[in-house]
Amino acid sequence: MSDLSWIQVKRDIFDAISKGDLETLINMVERYPKVITAYNVSSYSLLHVAAEQNNKDILEFLYRKGLDVNITRKNDGGCVTPIHGAVNKNLIENVIWLLNHGANVDTGLRIHATPLIGAAFNGSEEMVKVLLKAGATIDAFYYVGEGKTKTKINAIVAAEMEGHSELARYLREHDAIEDTLDEDTESIIESQHDEILCHLEKYFGKVTNTLSEIVPGSKVAVSVNIIPNSSDNKFITIATTGMSDCPMDDSVEAFEENFAELIIKLPISWPISKNDMNDMNNYWPLGWIRKTAHIPHLYNGWIGKDIIFPNGDPAQPFASNTKLSCIMVCKPKESGLDSFVSTKGNIINFYTIIPIYEEERNIALEKGCEYLIRKLSKRGIVDVLDATRENVGL
Repeated sequence: MSDLSWIQVKRDIFDAISKGDLETLINMVERYPKVITAYNVSSYSLLHVAAEQNNKDILEFLYRKGLDVNITRKNDGGCVTPIHGAVNKNLIENVIWLLNHGANVDTGLRIHATPLIGAAFNGSEEMVKVLLKAGATIDAFYYVGEGKTKTKINAIVAAEMEGHSELARYLREHDAIEDTLDEDTESIIESQHDEILCHLEKYFGKVTNTLSEIVPGSKVAVSVNIIPNSSDNKFITIATTGMSDCPMDDSVEAFEENFAELIIKLPISWPISKNDMNDMNNYWPLGWIRKTAHIPHLYNGWIGKDIIFPNGDPAQPFASNTKLSCIMVCKPKESGLDSFVSTKGNIINFYTIIPIYEEERNIALEKGCEYLIRKLSKRGIVDVLDATRENVGL
């Protein structure tokens, strides 16, 4: 089997699971037996993906074929197992099935968000009850950040971070230990964040709103900051803080590129109220700037100029209101914005992310991102998002 055909086989089998197509799954496993051990581009096994679908027949089939319910994500040190995905999707029946077949209810303990902490992030009291009944450690915790910026996260903190006050109260009533964030840790983090925002405000104006969150398993907590009236109401600036709380690379050689934050520009008419964020057509630019910021901290990756991230393989549109499907990381056009040195001595680099089409990505892969940027510029396409703009790759 050639490399290309093997890639296609893996793609097809993961697609069959996502679509709930048990017949195709069975036929492919019979034809290509070794595909049962495949991982997708995100390092997830077949059982990981199946756990996120509402189809226990597929779970049963994969289990009978020998997949361990405690199989871990590829090269993740045993942190993320299929139960995490089922909890994240709030699929209670899948979680019960996994537990009944031997899933570790405390998987990831002290090194990653356990399923209970994941359920607390989601605000699902019913899921929390299922996990506690199965023996989940109510005081399980893990850390976000390193050194002086290390922050302890448990189920109560997770629930309160996401505004699930009733769930936090329920956990306290069931004797979860109250943990508070270290004041010195908070002060150090907030100080650098303030410096970052001060640098950004020199170019774009005043931040009026900040949306905070924590992604289980990431080393950092990324906040999205909104500047609604950038450059005399010409566009809205969205910028991250928190991505630079930890370095992407600890090597001396990478000292000047260790730390980064991201920017995306939206048209002035883009809906950005709290209620607007419930619509994926409005939320996806904010969701993707967050997702991109977490990539180096979740997957030991790297972010810098001229890197492109597709939305899936093959790349899929970000939402129903656009055919844009990839993120290109670029140096900002504003002179002097690209970096500054914090009082901690960290060089913080700033990158603008620009959504592009798959065909444009192919141009960049062949001729380079600078070539694509020049081609966009010649067509009058700037770094402010236009969800329905011309595709220069066609």
